[in-house]
Amino acid sequence: MISKTKIKERLTRKTNPSVVDTLNLLRKQKSPFWIRVAGIISKPKRKSIIVNISKINKYSADGETIVVPGKVLGSDKLEHKITLAAVSASEEVKKKVKILKIDEIVKKSSEGKGVKIIM
Repeated sequence: MISKTKIKERLTRKTNPSVVDTLNLLRKQKSPFWIRVAGIISKPKRKSIIVNISKINKYSADGETIVVPGKVLGSDKLEHKITLAAVSASEEVKKKVKILKIDEIVKKSSEGKGVKIIM
């Protein structure tokens, strides 16, 4: 697991205000789950996470809360209802599924219980 200090160092290189705000919020959390998510988001751009909606469909069940610490792309459709939070999403995915910001999920579940990371 990455330390909060290392996340703070990586934060200085980020320029997207939305990502900076999300990382600041996650860094303040006490839950190891959200610290892990912050560590993944703070990675360099060349190591960023990109997940297709078909993978989310395959590894999630109806009613689950899913966090993608990266971008969601959509070339397929989602067959069940989930709560999905991601750093960003393509326009095609935004038309199919409502994407929440990670901040909203953190406020609902500060411990990260019942939330699944898909990378």
